[in-house]
Amino acid sequence: MSNFATESLERARQSISKTINLITNLSVLMRYDLEYSYNLFPISLCETFIELEKIILELYPNKQIQLHINKDDFKGKTITADSLLLHLFLNLLINAISNDPNGRVKIEIKYEEKEEGSSIISVSDYGKGIKPEKRKELFTPYSQFKREGKGSGLGLFIVKTLVERYNGEVWIEDRVKGDYTQGTCVNLEFSRKKS
Repeated sequence: MSNFATESLERARQSISKTINLITNLSVLMRYDLEYSYNLFPISLCETFIELEKIILELYPNKQIQLHINKDDFKGKTITADSLLLHLFLNLLINAISNDPNGRVKIEIKYEEKEEGSSIISVSDYGKGIKPEKRKELFTPYSQFKREGKGSGLGLFIVKTLVERYNGEVWIEDRVKGDYTQGTCVNLEFSRKKS
């Protein structure tokens, strides 16, 4: 197959992937708006991240992605959520991959238990980072699209919406404290439950 044909196929695959992600995000928002009462139940973090890893590798077969998840840290840990939890983490990873200018994308997912009965899941990337003054607006709908004309601008809005649905909090920090250009760390804090 010629280089032109290979590049055309890759562009078409990326376009389809973006369209699927946009449709999924819109359906998540519609589902959220329509469900006034919903059932939250314990969901295994380990199983969620195993599934997430498979999806990411299928979505980006031609990209070098190093996804570091110590699954032992997540064994036996759950989050009280619903079936949309996977979409929450999927949006974070797609954001990290889409905004990383490097040929090889490195993402780390870590788990930390806090003494006050909560746990923090952090998703860190080694991309271009986000200026501190731009972080809050990223959680509003269409912010990225309005500012740069790319992406749907729904990813982090959906993350925030779902985290709040699960009675959690989300915030962004520098991966390397004091140097936003070294990548981003998105932290999600939830009440801790063990299965």
